[in-house]
Amino acid sequence: MDVLAVFAGVLMVLLAAAHSILGERLIFARLRQGRGWKDSALGVLEQRRWWALRGTWHLVTILAIGLGVMLLAAAPGQADIKLILGTTVLVAAVY
Repeated sequence: MDVLAVFAGVLMVLLAAAHSILGERLIFARLRQGRGWKDSALGVLEQRRWWALRGTWHLVTILAIGLGVMLLAAAPGQADIKLILGTTVLVAAVY
C-alpha cells in the first residue's frame, strides 16, 4: 500500500470539505446578508449569476473529492480509476 497516496487522498478530501464550508461561511454568507464587500458590482449580481458563482465554487469541491477518492483507490495498487473518474464527471455534470 502506498502510504503517500493515502495521505494525499485524505488530505485532498479534507481540503475539499474545508473549501466548501469556508466558502459558504466566509464568502457567500456575507454576500447573502449584504455585509462585507462594498464593491458596486456585487450589488448588481442577478440571481442567475449568483447561483452560477456558487455552483462553480462547489463544482471545484466535487472534483477535488473525486481526485481524493482516486488517490485513495489507487493506494492499494489495484483500482478501477476509469470508474471513479467517470462517476466524478457524472456527478459534476448533474450538479
